[in-house]
Amino acid sequence: MGFFQSYVENKKDKLPLIRYKRVENYIYDLDKKIKLSEKDKEVVEGIREDIDIIIKRIKRLNKIRIGLYLLIYFSFVTYVFSGMEWLYELNFIVAKIVGVVGTPVLIVGLYLINNVVELYYQDINLLTMSIVAVYSKYI
Repeated sequence: MGFFQSYVENKKDKLPLIRYKRVENYIYDLDKKIKLSEKDKEVVEGIREDIDIIIKRIKRLNKIRIGLYLLIYFSFVTYVFSGMEWLYELNFIVAKIVGVVGTPVLIVGLYLINNVVELYYQDINLLTMSIVAVYSKYI
């Protein structure tokens, strides 16, 4: 059984649903099971630093993405509940915020952020493949 198969078998009940967390766990398990030379450790540490920077960017973009989803959601809710008098103040505030930015602008922003996040995930995949290539010398 290969390393990845044993990794999945050992983690099948605990696989995280967040993509970058899965990568972090996989690299952590590689670090625990395989000992590297000093030169390879430096290479892997440099790549891990790059991955950490990308993960921080993804987390920041995810927060922005959640905010955009909420604004889009509240713009639709405001439209649906615009006739209810007791929600007038909330509708007024949300309508002003969305009115300034506009729903189409929010949707375009969301589209762009989703594309950037996907590009970052591709970068993480490429960097992880580089780390696995270093570790594969020792398997």
